[in-house]
Amino acid sequence: MYSLSLSAQVIAPIFKRIPRAFYTVIGTGIYLSFAVFTASRFNDVLASLLTVISYSTAIFIVIVFEDHLIFRRCSYKNYDFSIWDNRKILPISLPAMLAGLVGVVGAVLGMSQTWFHGPISTAIAKTNLDLGFELGFIFSGITYPLFRCLELYFVKK
Repeated sequence: MYSLSLSAQVIAPIFKRIPRAFYTVIGTGIYLSFAVFTASRFNDVLASLLTVISYSTAIFIVIVFEDHLIFRRCSYKNYDFSIWDNRKILPISLPAMLAGLVGVVGAVLGMSQTWFHGPISTAIAKTNLDLGFELGFIFSGITYPLFRCLELYFVKK
């Protein structure tokens, strides 16, 4: 809950005005209601939740690595750490957001959960074949360099 309260306050400057205790109370209410609702089938819910979280992790990792390897040329000299809190100078990150959305589409197409089976995983195998992690990684890995090149071409800084 401590992490939630700090993370909520860094989303935007306006969220700093709300006390951290409020975020903690709201977060506790959310996870308690979630715990009560899922207590009867805890193992299934936990396995599904962790798998869905891994999809977003794959998407995030491929975008960060591609940006570091391709566009920053593996050098920390290409980062300007002094502008971390200046929204007007930071890049708009539209390529990362678009590639993340495309990666989510890939993850949904390939997921095989108890509550949803994507069309790609269903077409490949009739059994429980979950390709959400891999397809999210591949979809966002292919589209991020394309979107980033377009951003570099059209957005001059």
